[in-house]
Amino acid sequence: MADNVRQRIVEAATRLFARKGYAGTSTREIVEAAGTTKPSLYYYFGDKEGLYTALVRDELDRLVHSFDLAEDLPLGTALERFCRHYVTFFQSDVSTIALTFRELFGLGEEAIQRMAQGYFDGLRQRVAQLIARGVTRGEVPPSVDPDYSALAILGILNIFLMRWILQGDAYDLSRVLTQIDALVRGWQIHPTG
Repeated sequence: MADNVRQRIVEAATRLFARKGYAGTSTREIVEAAGTTKPSLYYYFGDKEGLYTALVRDELDRLVHSFDLAEDLPLGTALERFCRHYVTFFQSDVSTIALTFRELFGLGEEAIQRMAQGYFDGLRQRVAQLIARGVTRGEVPPSVDPDYSALAILGILNIFLMRWILQGDAYDLSRVLTQIDALVRGWQIHPTG
């Protein structure tokens, strides 16, 4: 029963935050929509910011854990697969993702730091693992820094996603992937001779 209450709060908050934004949604509205009480919200999440942070973290954890590192694939193919999965994930649930990007910068530095540690670092590490594996296999030169390269790839993807979500700019996924592929091809070792 307790999980049901928590889940109802999560579902109600997701709908309300997506529709009205973080600042425009009150805890009273959330608990009324969830059919529960403020003490229940406080028990599970501490406060409205804790609830919001949990929503974003849960959604982004789902993304991080849904991606298979595809150990048998060449680096270029694995990264293309990751990028396609990443963009498709965000496109599949626009309300939750819009909630994430619209409100992220309005929560304050501490909340952003918590989300960055829980999500962005985890995601960066997964992409860096792919790239490090490519270095180990000789697919790219040792001069390629896996962490910085992962940040570059995620930066490219996130800029396109933020423009799409916040400004409605639609981008052709295949063109975005072509840009990532050009970056990866630039790393590859070219035979001499």
